[in-house]
Amino acid sequence: MSKIILSFRQTKKNNPMQIDMLKNITRYRNFIFMLWKMNFHEVE
Repeated sequence: MSKIILSFRQTKKNNPMQIDMLKNITRYRNFIFMLWKMNFHEVE
């Protein structure tokens, strides 16, 4: 987790495009996690 934050800080200096990409990846991961949690509850 700390690695992601570190790379995020480094990219902040580099270019905004990478930051948008990182934000999208985070959103995507949250979405997947949400779906997984829903499926997990259905199984139980």
